[in-house]
Amino acid sequence: MTKLVLGVCGAVLATVAAFARPDAYQEKAGRLVLDSVEGHGGAFTWTMKKAGDVKESGDALSRTNYVAEGWMPAIVPGTVLNSLVHNKVYPAPDYGLNNKKTQKLIPDLNETGRDFYTYWFRTEFSLPADYKGKTVWMRSDGINYRSEIWLNGKFAFCTAGMFCQEFVDVSDYVKAGQPNAIAVKVLPVDVPGDTKLKQWGAANNEFRNGGDGEIGKNVTMLMSVGWDFTFNDGVRDRNTGIWRSISFFTTGRSALRHPFVRSTLAKPNYDSADLTASVEVENPTTANVTCKVTGEIAGTDIRFTYDTTLFRGEVRTVTFTLRRTRSSSLRTRGSGGRSTKALRICTRSDSRCRRWMTRPRNTPTATPFNRVSAFARSPLTRTAPIRRAPSP
Repeated sequence: MTKLVLGVCGAVLATVAAFARPDAYQEKAGRLVLDSVEGHGGAFTWTMKKAGDVKESGDALSRTNYVAEGWMPAIVPGTVLNSLVHNKVYPAPDYGLNNKKTQKLIPDLNETGRDFYTYWFRTEFSLPADYKGKTVWMRSDGINYRSEIWLNGKFAFCTAGMFCQEFVDVSDYVKAGQPNAIAVKVLPVDVPGDTKLKQWGAANNEFRNGGDGEIGKNVTMLMSVGWDFTFNDGVRDRNTGIWRSISFFTTGRSALRHPFVRSTLAKPNYDSADLTASVEVENPTTANVTCKVTGEIAGTDIRFTYDTTLFRGEVRTVTFTLRRTRSSSLRTRGSGGRSTKALRICTRSDSRCRRWMTRPRNTPTATPFNRVSAFARSPLTRTAPIRRAPSP
């Protein structure tokens, strides 16, 4: 059982340091997170090598008997340039004029072409023995921009888009209680754009935002190519890399994903609220599954259930409506650091529970209920349908 912590999401540009990911957003309980020793103090040794210099295919690279000769240490999560600076291939871009494009100290993606910053990353890991017999999911929180992911000599799946978060059933690709290997080929954005000013008009004369605007043809961070408050001339590799964590977790025969709670406070006293809780229930198996979805507001006697049968591969949205719930049962996190009560939902066929907090709606900032929003849960990050599951 883990918490889905809600907070205001802010965009922060990281050039030489891996993107900041506060502990509150990690949700690491119940997951095997493959963060690197380098840069993060994690438990896994990641290495990287330019794809053009690698003769072997992903089949060979993702096997435990592969010998990674000539590969350099990598920081994961982090960007390609992050690791290259760490290995002293290029100078730190945040020092002096090192990042200035005219200095020619760090090659720019728009001038070198995509192959220059296309890299293979790999590491080896062991899954807990108790993963055996369960549905094993791989969670990819963010790779910029495209990737091919291989597990134990097999092509597992691919991603596209910087903010694409994927949950993929990899039960047939990994081995519980045994060594495993993963290889990830990372490719930069399709259209890197240039740092020169836009030739067309922009709101509030923001001609520097997003360089020449061409990078907007990708689903990525526009400021990577230049913004009016970032490093001179943007980021040379356009933040290419595994910029958020890769992890593994298990579920039973059914799984919960994309939970959402909406609360509408009653005016003028704000002493009660209508709650609408929804969650997607997925059957990742090839047979029908009957399950009971149960929920509660932690610390209260409020309970609710839903019985359903899911066809193989079916995903169904289950919605609960709780009317006029007293606000004493719904403490939310405010600017004063107030504690938060969570809503918890489980399925009988999967002993894990999902826990998350309420998001007030139509709420003035002057009230004790200050608005918060979900971190990295925007529906705009969804891509082509593949087998997905929720975060544990």
